[in-house]
Order: sequence, then C-alpha cells, then structure tokens
Amino acid sequence: MTRRLWGSSTRSEAPPCQGQLYTVEKGDTMYNLALKFSLSVNDLLEANPQVRTPYSIYAGQQICIPKVRPRPKADPVEKETREERHRPQERLWRELPYWMQIFMEHAIFLLAALPCDQEELRREAIAFRERYERLLVGASRVPAEVAGQAISTTREFLAYKQRLLALVIQCRVSAAYALLIDHIAREALEFLRIASGEAEGKSLEALLREEVFWLRIMDDHARFINHLLDPSERQLIEAAESFALIFDDLYRQAEDLQSMLQARPECFSTVSRFTGQVVQKTRDLADFKRQAHDLLEKCQALAVAQPLLLDHVFREAEHFLEILAYLGYRSES
Repeated sequence: MTRRLWGSSTRSEAPPCQGQLYTVEKGDTMYNLALKFSLSVNDLLEANPQVRTPYSIYAGQQICIPKVRPRPKADPVEKETREERHRPQERLWRELPYWMQIFMEHAIFLLAALPCDQEELRREAIAFRERYERLLVGASRVPAEVAGQAISTTREFLAYKQRLLALVIQCRVSAAYALLIDHIAREALEFLRIASGEAEGKSLEALLREEVFWLRIMDDHARFINHLLDPSERQLIEAAESFALIFDDLYRQAEDLQSMLQARPECFSTVSRFTGQVVQKTRDLADFKRQAHDLLEKCQALAVAQPLLLDHVFREAEHFLEILAYLGYRSES
C-alpha cells in the first residue's frame, strides 16, 4: 500500500452510508467520481470522512456515494451575480487539492536530492513540505478559505525553486537535474496562472494552450524516467525513450497548431484529430508509469527513483486527461 505522507496514519471510521456504496477502480479520483455521479468533491468528502484528500483513494476501497441533495432555488439575478463572481475561481478551487499534493511532493523530492551540507536549503525544503501538508488538508475541505494562503506559499516556493535552479546552473550546488528543477518551477507558474483566472474557457486557444504546457511536462517525465532507471533495465529504458520521442513530436505539433490559430480560421478540424491522438498516447504513458511504479514498489525493477516519484508522474498524466475530459475530449478506453 502507498505510504501516507500527510497527517496521522490512522484512518477515521466510515459512518453509515446515506446513499450507495461504490468500489473504487484503478484510476478513480474523487474529482472524476464527482463528475460521474453529478456531485461536488466536497459532497463526496463529507460523506467519506475516512478519505483525507481527493487523491488518497485506492483501487478496491469502498466509499459512499451520497444521495444528491436538492438545492434551494436562488433568485435569478442573485444567482447570475454569484456565478459571475465565482467563475474565475472555480478551476482554482477544483484543482487546489491536486496542486497542494504535487507541491508537497516537490518539496520531498528536493529534500531527497539536496546534499547534507546544504543545511539552509534543506531547512527551507522541510518548511515548504510542512506548509503544503497543512494546506492539503484545508484544500480538500474548504478550498475557498485556503486559496489565498496557497497562492502566497506557491509564490515563495517558486522563488525558492528558481534560486536553487540558478545555484545548480552555476555549479554552486549539486542537487537534482537542472531540467527537473526547471520543470517543477514551470508547474508552479502554471498554478499561479490558473489562480489569476487566465486559464478559464473552453475555446480552441484554451485547449491548445493546455496541450502545449502538458505535452512538454509528459515529454520531461519520459526523459526523467529514462535517466533514473538502472542501465540494466533495457526494455523499460527503450519504452521510456520511445515515449520521449512520441511526446516531443506531439509537443512540437501542438506548438505548430497553436501558432496557426493566429489566422483565426472558422474551422480547424485538425485540432480535434490531434487531441484524440494526445488522449490515447497520454493514456498509454499513464499505463507505463503505473506499471513502472508497481515494479519499483514490489522491488521487481532497478532504479534510483523512489516509487513515490512514479506515482507522482502518473497522477500528473491522469490530471492532464481530466483537463482534456473537462474540455470535451475523453479516452475511448
């Protein structure tokens, strides 16, 4: 079982279910289950206090799907005003638990990579890990109340990542790959962009912007996995190299299509076909990451990566697929 990295290791007892019991399947998250059953993530968390975060459920676990509660009708003018006010924050609140866990794990990875003589940098990494642990719990329950603190903490963490990257580039600190630090700094910038409200909308521009960002992230993942595997793991290395080539091509094609949008075409069907390819290849990569994670966890593969890292990049692939699903593109599998 995956080690819990936040709060107490003991689980709260599940109360009697006022609805239906559901057995979690591989790849499920509270977010996609909320979409499936027309609920909010908070509805699911309230019905399942034994679940600490939306990303801590596991295959085979039983959770409660509560009955949909009727919501009081609001005055149309008041409803329109409230929706207009909250629309820019909806994505931020929806994704906040995901990002807080991602950033908490970034701190864990940096701490593991920093040499023991870098005491101040290590202390800062530990402090960020602890701050994100606390934010993760709040983000899962009351995202609107902790969003401001999450944004300010992430600005500080971004500055720390950029400072560490400069030290590595100048050969003043030996830590993680420079590209890996740049990679996690880009993710912090992406979160801050979402927090600013720039990421809203379901246009072709929005779709391709998401694809350009996440395809580069997926490409990086394949390269990192390749270079963290033991040289004797030839088949896994070959698979990782193949995925790196595939996602490098997809990333470059997404940039090309994004550039072509400057012509403002009335119809651009190529984007739909391309996105279908992206969904399928991302699902294939997610499956590879999960298989590699399972092999490492069972000590059936050799690598200098911890299983948490493979689980981390698997969840990022799943998150990319969730974004594409939200924008109207779903995997056929």
